[in-house]
Amino acid sequence: MTILGEAFAEFMQRYPAVELETVLSDDTLDLITNGFDIGFRAASRSFDSSYVGKPLTTFRYRICASPAYLQANGGIEHPEQLTKHNCFEYSYFRGRNTWPIGTDGGVDIDGTLKANSTLWILEAVKKGLGVGFLPDFVCDNALQDGEIVEVLDDFPRPELTLYALYPNRQFVPPRVIHCIEFMEQWFQKKVTSRL
Repeated sequence: MTILGEAFAEFMQRYPAVELETVLSDDTLDLITNGFDIGFRAASRSFDSSYVGKPLTTFRYRICASPAYLQANGGIEHPEQLTKHNCFEYSYFRGRNTWPIGTDGGVDIDGTLKANSTLWILEAVKKGLGVGFLPDFVCDNALQDGEIVEVLDDFPRPELTLYALYPNRQFVPPRVIHCIEFMEQWFQKKVTSRL
């Protein structure tokens, strides 16, 4: 379960009368057209939006591999070494095959997997098939369990901000307000517990 799944499970416990219908997608979906009250989007840069965007928390990107992969293919001590590894490409990433790590505009990567789901990439990384550039809300549990390890953690990379998005309208339903307030508090407690 990702950290977002944990947050929503606790939200459901706190507000059992609120019915949730979730759609997990990395596609850019129109909330109004699809009948959604609220959406959540993680972005490393600000984005144009016709919605109100409430920042909830920030996340880091982590470059991850399994211990077995690193043992079989050698360690990764510098970003340039990524060019010699099987690095997985996230289809919706703005740079696609350029990972923004270090200070020289990033590193071009290549690999045997291109996927539009970070969860799929995580599973391939856990199986020892290659290296992933993943947000920590996707990979933290696997890191804590020792299924994967982080490499190049001393090199700069962009942060992601998680936004709650909702249509810009005069009346915002109370359930939307409750959800946003809950998520703000939940992530604040999560961040405080890590310090």
